[in-house]
Amino acid sequence: MICLGFDTSNYTTSVASFDGAVGDNASRLLPVKPGELGLRQSEALFSHIKRLPELSDRLFARLDPSQLQAVGVSTRPRAVEGSYMPCFLAGECQARVLASALHVPLYEFSHQQGHIAAVLWSAGRLDLLGSEFLAWHLSGGTTELLHVRTTAAGDIACEKIGGTTDISAGQLIDRTGQLLGLDFPAGRAIDALAEQGSGIKDQGSGIKDCRDGTLPSAVHGSAAAHTGAPRDRAFFRVKVNGCAFSLSGVENQVRAFRERGGSEAETAYFALRSGVEAVKKAKSLDDVIVATDDTRIVEAVEAYGGKAVMTPSELPSGTDRIACAAGAFAADDILVNIQGDEPLIDPSLIDRLVARLKEDTKWDMATAVTPLRSAADLAA
Repeated sequence: MICLGFDTSNYTTSVASFDGAVGDNASRLLPVKPGELGLRQSEALFSHIKRLPELSDRLFARLDPSQLQAVGVSTRPRAVEGSYMPCFLAGECQARVLASALHVPLYEFSHQQGHIAAVLWSAGRLDLLGSEFLAWHLSGGTTELLHVRTTAAGDIACEKIGGTTDISAGQLIDRTGQLLGLDFPAGRAIDALAEQGSGIKDQGSGIKDCRDGTLPSAVHGSAAAHTGAPRDRAFFRVKVNGCAFSLSGVENQVRAFRERGGSEAETAYFALRSGVEAVKKAKSLDDVIVATDDTRIVEAVEAYGGKAVMTPSELPSGTDRIACAAGAFAADDILVNIQGDEPLIDPSLIDRLVARLKEDTKWDMATAVTPLRSAADLAA
């Protein structure tokens, strides 16, 4: 059984097939003029309409039409009343025509529901469907903390309980990309640039020798004129109010850092250090060690004096990675598994977890949990 999927959001045209185990995707970014930060909806809709036939032809050439059993399509940004964006009409129209011609059912979803389902599948956690859990939706126009549950009809219902109060994470990335002269959308280019963070130690900036949370005010090249500027912090602490926070301050700090002469690689380093330092705030930790299967991450961590260990790439989860690295520690040491994609974790939660294990030594393992009775309970 093969299902087709269409998504025509900002800023990618996508046509995909999926058989329950393996997928095949044909996609293409929408063209945006250099220096601009996006498209008008009329421009996006027109671009989707032009590209759908080409992408569909490419995908269909690899498919057996007799195996097609269903068609799915994103029809709106969120599954809430009043959520609408014209660009989704391009995919919806083609999906409806195709489902009618093939005499197969058509399933409509929101773009946000697609994000959540995709990450559960890629993480191997489809078992969470049918239960309640929390999810971060980070995209070009959205940074939301969601309380997710499955309705009696089997739909994914999302309730926003937190997130940014101003710009989204995607907007921060794209504005940083514009600052660095990158094409829009800048996500992939920023990713590639961040991977070069390990090279900072070879650029003469002196970052590798910093141990006090600061960066030198004068960096290599054009920064020589800025030697009188205040010393820059190597990371920016985002203030959180309940489950809400602002990213405009990060944008301002990135821009100021760049204006003081920071290179592109140093700007990427600035973001990397911010996430690591959030974890290091926990008072109960004697040390922080990054377990990874990527030598680039090891080099980036060691570039600012951090510690990292290599683990096999075939390990299926972070828990397995921690277990592999645990052999270097004493049997009575307490190891805390902190996921690298949780930079906003409350350090006091780590302290409470460690304290509980110290108080009751009969337990070999513990997980910090809380009942999700309602969104109000969580926000409190």
